[in-house]
Amino acid sequence: AATLLFGLSLWLAPTLLPWAVTTLALALFLVLGQTLYVMAGLKLAKAPKSIYKALLHAPAFMFWKLVLYGRVLTGRQQKGWIRTARNEE
Repeated sequence: AATLLFGLSLWLAPTLLPWAVTTLALALFLVLGQTLYVMAGLKLAKAPKSIYKALLHAPAFMFWKLVLYGRVLTGRQQKGWIRTARNEE
């Protein structure tokens, strides 16, 4: 939700609407707060550096998922589900 507000605010901020600037500031604080919350948890858990490196891929993953959901919602995605072959156990 914070990311959506942030994106919307970046789009509306050039119009200099007072509520757009306020929304942008709120979204920035929310994203900063969430980032600090996650980083503090990882620090307390003594997470390895590989976890921090993996988090750098999160924005690209989120963008990919948004594009994928957009295709599904607009009907551009292949319809139906095709089960892949599995090894018999």
